[in-house]
Amino acid sequence: MVELLTKAFEALKTLPPEDRERIAYEILERVEDKSEWDRIISSPAAQDWLAAEAKKALKGYDKVRKNLSMGFMNIEHDNLMRKSAYWAHFDDLPADVRQLAENNYQLWKKNTNHPGLRFKQIHKTLPIFSFRVGMRHRTVGVEADNGKIAWFWIGSFEHFRKAVGGVDTTK
Repeated sequence: MVELLTKAFEALKTLPPEDRERIAYEILERVEDKSEWDRIISSPAAQDWLAAEAKKALKGYDKVRKNLSMGFMNIEHDNLMRKSAYWAHFDDLPADVRQLAENNYQLWKKNTNHPGLRFKQIHKTLPIFSFRVGMRHRTVGVEADNGKIAWFWIGSFEHFRKAVGGVDTTK
């Protein structure tokens, strides 16, 4: 890591001062965004909201999965993993974020450990996970008992704060 940082700083030195400053701000913004998401999701209100929404998502997923096992439906299972609440939030996103979300979802399906996704458990005790959709958006899902993830929310940090009741992220 140190070697990579050294190479990056050496490369930055070759740029004009205004470009160096812009890139430095971008780096700081990325670091701050990561810690902002961590602050938001760690609040008690966020943890409670995540648990309640995950319970709803699993209930809906189990119902559909039961119907599929009985042979009543034959649909693409991939779309089952993204619940109706997810799609409602998805439709509200700007077009460029929707495209990035879809690209990142496909990337996640191929490689959950891709470093650009920052896929991780975000609930202290429940198997609730998120991955990154750009700088200020995340998608959230819960792992079902069969190991599949039912995605139930996608949106910006601001929309997440509103959903959980205005979490204070200044602490």
